Amino acid sequence: MTNKIPTDFDPIGEESARVIVRRLFDKVDGTAAQSASATYFNLCKRVVQESPGLLPPSAASADYAGLMVNCYPLHPRLLETARDRQGALQDFRKSRGVLRLFARILRDVWESGEGPDLISAGEINWSSPRIQADPLQRLNRDNFKASVTADVEKHAGELDGRNPRGVHRRVASALLLESLPMQPNSGMDAADLTLAVLRQAEAGPEPSEALDRLVGVCWHTYQMPGGRGWQFRYDPNIIKQIEERKGQIPFEDARSRVPAEAQQYFGGPSFKLAA
Repeated sequence: MTNKIPTDFDPIGEESARVIVRRLFDKVDGTAAQSASATYFNLCKRVVQESPGLLPPSAASADYAGLMVNCYPLHPRLLETARDRQGALQDFRKSRGVLRLFARILRDVWESGEGPDLISAGEINWSSPRIQADPLQRLNRDNFKASVTADVEKHAGELDGRNPRGVHRRVASALLLESLPMQPNSGMDAADLTLAVLRQAEAGPEPSEALDRLVGVCWHTYQMPGGRGWQFRYDPNIIKQIEERKGQIPFEDARSRVPAEAQQYFGGPSFKLAA
């Protein structure tokens, strides 16, 4: 089957989307697909009108609404990431790499008992061994496990509180998937992240606001070259680590510790502290 040439509104090709959905699902409820697409279309249209720049303008187009129908229950942005971004990686160049990843995401969503309107990159459970075994271990990206532990689980989890799939976890999950190719442009800006994880029940600004909070506390997030967005990297941001740990030390403890350390360092026959 020949794939349709991608367009601005159809980055993965409608035929590719249909093939992937057919391979993963025995049957898709067409009425549910139309309903989800219509709801998201109205949501995106409102957000684009009320908050220009919060979403890519194409998200509020009839073409994108049609793409949502063809991709349902998968989010088109997730398919775009898996095929166009991860497709640049050798082990994902063939469709089975994409299908294997989606099958594991679907299984985790099913076992969690959650029922998202669309399955997006925000639903990826990076704590799952079966998920880590594919995009991390199979692609030799094991070093990203530090990002999972420190940022997706800890920092995003703390911001979300008791909500296991809160907006901070969803934003961090989507950003991590996009970062795996480890290229200068492997990341997302606020508009792309909003498109990737925005849910029907949300007003619109939640993902971009969550991103702002995340980059303020996460150890492994870095701004992309030119300031075009954010990405996860292997190496932790030392400044972020120092800031976080500084906040965990009471001021009185620090004030008493510094003179003691100085006294110990400079004590002896060669030095004498004045006070």
